[in-house]
This record gives sequence, structure tokens and C-alpha cells, in this order.
Amino acid sequence: MNTIENNSNTIVMILLSLLLVVIPCSAFSEVVERVVAIVNDDIILYSEFSSLYKKALDSGSHAGKEEILDSMINRLLVIQQAKQLRLDVFAGNAERDDDLLYNNFIERRIKAFIHIPFEDIEKYYLENPSQFNGKSFYDVQAEIEDAITAKQLNEALPAYIKQLREDAYIRIQLEGDTAD
Repeated sequence: MNTIENNSNTIVMILLSLLLVVIPCSAFSEVVERVVAIVNDDIILYSEFSSLYKKALDSGSHAGKEEILDSMINRLLVIQQAKQLRLDVFAGNAERDDDLLYNNFIERRIKAFIHIPFEDIEKYYLENPSQFNGKSFYDVQAEIEDAITAKQLNEALPAYIKQLREDAYIRIQLEGDTAD
């Protein structure tokens, strides 16, 4: 019986010792980083969001926190899609690589499917002669095609991103005035 009491007392003493160590440690713990959004299997950290938000404010942008976070989510969705399609053949700086990956995806998966008929280019030239200062059609043909392509890309990209968002798991955890 004495052995059982000693074992019980030993266990109680070990548990009390552990509690004395664990309680003070948890009282002094602090949050190192906070997640502001979960996008499929990736996260957007508060530090990333805060940095981009401050850059936007410094550049004179009037975009709100939700708009900045939405743009970060959209960009991340495109990058995830590019990686899924194995377009991530870059090595080195992760931020630069993500920029290359994003642009590469836009070029290959969206812009590549935009075709501008010759007639549309010619029509644009004839309807906007003042933009070309007397230059011949063939001198500005590529410029016009680029402008029309950019316009169509700006129309196609939001629709594509909308579809990505519908198919994605997105959880936003941005609360109150976190980036002020």
C-alpha cells in the first residue's frame, strides 16, 4: 500500500511541476504572425497584407483594406492555377518568381486566346485618326492591336478570376482596423 501511495504522490508532484512550468510559459506567449486569409492551401499573412496596404497608401491609392486583400487573393489564385498547370519553372527570389509566374500565366492562358481580327484593327484606325498624327495604318497596326488586346484582356481577366474564386476555398480573417 505504501508503494501505491508513493507512486501516487510522485505522479501528483510531477503533474504539479509541469503545471508550474506550463502556466507561466503560456502567460508570456505572444502572437508572432497572424493569418488574414486562407486561400485553398495557402495563407496570406498580416505582415504581407500590411506591407502592401501601406505601399498602396503611400502611392496615393484610395483602395480600402478589403480591396487590397481581394487583389492579394486574386493574385494568389492565379499563381496557384499557374503552379497547378506546372508553369512554375523559375528558381530564386520567390516574390520575383511569383511575378513571373503570374505574368506567364496571363500571357499563356488568357491573352493567348484573344484574337483581334484585321478588320477590327482597321476599323479602330479609321475611327480614331487623331490618335495617330498622320501615321500610316501599317506603322501603327501593332500598336492598335496591342491596345485592343489589352482592353479585351482587362475584360476577360475579371471573369476568369471570378470563376477561380467560385471554385476556391477562401476564408477571410481580416478584422477591424488591423492595418492602421
